[in-house]
Amino acid sequence: DSQGPDSPPPPGALVLMCGLPAAGKSTLSAALLRDGAKELLPRLAPFGVSAVRVFWLSFDDVLGNLAAACGHTGYSPELWHQARDSVLRSVRHHFGVACGDGPPPAPLAQLGESGGGSGSSGGAPASGGDSFDVVLLDDNMHYRSMRRVYHRLARDGRLGCCTLCLPLPLAEALRRNATRQESARVADATVSHMAEVLQWPDPARHPWECSTISLPSASSSGAGAEPFPWDRLAPLLAAAVPAGPPNGEEAEEARAEAAAATAASAAHALDLRLRA
Repeated sequence: DSQGPDSPPPPGALVLMCGLPAAGKSTLSAALLRDGAKELLPRLAPFGVSAVRVFWLSFDDVLGNLAAACGHTGYSPELWHQARDSVLRSVRHHFGVACGDGPPPAPLAQLGESGGGSGSSGGAPASGGDSFDVVLLDDNMHYRSMRRVYHRLARDGRLGCCTLCLPLPLAEALRRNATRQESARVADATVSHMAEVLQWPDPARHPWECSTISLPSASSSGAGAEPFPWDRLAPLLAAAVPAGPPNGEEAEEARAEAAAATAASAAHALDLRLRA
């Protein structure tokens, strides 16, 4: 359902990143965290929004901090799944969507500020009331089912949801990855594997992926970068995902989700083994 001046805005929106390692997802997230509240507020005001807050959650940071807290140095599929579940449950809880049994989830601000690649910005309305909360989910999201999890969350919470795609040729991704600090570098075999299996949004076959923006690739120095399309992003965030599961897709994608989680966990294990 599209939103407009005569209908209340959703309580917030999710922004999913999709792209290879070294495509610039964290750099983009940092820029959106820095400028998002200022740039989005005037563009969302016609939809009834009076304040904007932005949260940046880096999946790698959450996993790294969880491993550090446990004193774990090797690969652990349990920690990998625990980290992803921690992000999902915290986002669900923040927007008042049931998050199942278990310990209370960490607040978004606490989860986001636990690492160097996360954070929050913006504030509450000066006149009281609720802010429009934008959550940036910084992950490769290379399997469609990974994005589907958060699209369903947006549907259940009546949130907006948009995927930002950062396409990058494999050769350039490998070149950029080689210039990273060793601790942030991903094994070339892992990057190549992700390039092979990456499922870009395909709205023609999966209409729920229609809220997608593909961003042109810039050089690693930032030269040639085009202005960020705030005018395109704002109305997508203001449009709540329609209620109700799509006909015939829910069971199929639930099976795909389980398979993708297993494959992603295996890819992460391969990456850590190759780093050792």
